[in-house]
Amino acid sequence: MTDPMTAAATTFLAALDPDELARAAAPFDASDRRTFTYLPRSRPGIALGELTDRQRSLALEMLATGLSAAGLADARAIMHLETVLGAVERAAGVPTWERRRPGLYWFRVYGTPGSATWGW
Repeated sequence: MTDPMTAAATTFLAALDPDELARAAAPFDASDRRTFTYLPRSRPGIALGELTDRQRSLALEMLATGLSAAGLADARAIMHLETVLGAVERAAGVPTWERRRPGLYWFRVYGTPGSATWGW
């Protein structure tokens, strides 16, 4: 039996075309796996805004497998608030306000879902 997280990651990856898959999947030991920042900038992986509606839904289903209901609601609210932050930053003259978009959240799966060592 496959656990929900493995199933969700496998389904998400299967929905991607070869170019998208090349960006969304990486070996578990990829050097960028340990790189993390809250600052809005480009990241390895595939952004929500690059996905079709179906692929985006599958990515968010994968996210849901790793969070509580409250955590998922918080994550989705934070994504939605990018629009508000962008408007505030634009009004304040912040030159990088355009990076505040809900579609600029990246997903990447490291390793093969279901193997001994993998993650996202």
